Amino acid sequence: MKTLTLVLSTLILSCSLLLAHPTTEDSFVAAWKSAVLDWKGPRDTVWNCHRIGKGADDIEVEYSWNASSVELTRKVKRSSNGIVGQHINWIKVTSKDPDSELVLELLQGDKDFYQSKVSIQITTAEFYQEFPSRAVPADVHGMLKRVASVEDTLAGKIAAFTDSSRRPSKRQKDLADISRLLESHPHLQQLIPVEVLSKLTF
Repeated sequence: MKTLTLVLSTLILSCSLLLAHPTTEDSFVAAWKSAVLDWKGPRDTVWNCHRIGKGADDIEVEYSWNASSVELTRKVKRSSNGIVGQHINWIKVTSKDPDSELVLELLQGDKDFYQSKVSIQITTAEFYQEFPSRAVPADVHGMLKRVASVEDTLAGKIAAFTDSSRRPSKRQKDLADISRLLESHPHLQQLIPVEVLSKLTF
């Protein structure tokens, strides 16, 4: 199988399956199917999504959305793109850059629909893989979400601060975050290495 192509219009959903010759890799149409959607609901609208910030040009974005009552998904590798449909179910952003800092902006037509209130920091580092299993519920801008535990948050900040490859300005921010965590949760002091603790001022 070479590729699967979906072409959507207001009334007809067309699907063609392209196969590749195993030797020459020439593609040819192996099957084609169309179906009348008979959609009588409101018109589909254009949704534009932008990723803004560091690492926005090196990400993969996967969408799930509804177009004329048909559920669709798509993956793209661009910082901005548009889709046509009734509504968006979810958006998944993946980056291999451990220092990605992104803000997600969603527009319905030319009108602002949503902008994330916090920057999205994305990482695939092995160090963080167990964090989700220890996540705790918390209020995030009025929404109940699961977030990293305070102990894991501290561990992440210590790892970032002791990473000599990070920019000095970033490491100073990590140190300030460690200080704020310690002020709010004094019992965490026992988890902070001596070499990091010595950098803090009380």
